Amino acid sequence: MNYYNQNKANNKPNYWIIKPGEFSNRGQGISCTTKAEDVKTRINDLRKLGKNKSLIVQQYMTNPLLYNGRKFDIRTYMIVSVNNGTLRAYWYQDGYIRTSSYLWKLN
Repeated sequence: MNYYNQNKANNKPNYWIIKPGEFSNRGQGISCTTKAEDVKTRINDLRKLGKNKSLIVQQYMTNPLLYNGRKFDIRTYMIVSVNNGTLRAYWYQDGYIRTSSYLWKLN
């Protein structure tokens, strides 16, 4: 949590996103906070329940690239194989873009 405290010097709150490390889908189990104590509490709660699960904690992007005012991601697929020391990669031409249902705002 030292990073959290050091970056608070700019007088703007740091936003942190906490995500499940496994078995997560469609944003389930994700939360955001500006308090290091909230991150510690979430970790301690998992430990008290005896759950051996991982969490991903990262600084939240407060100025993301948007598409028509919405957050988005682009999904494409590739397969990489090694056969007899030969590396081959195949990129599928088909892919898709997902956008949020809501216009993005930080608060």
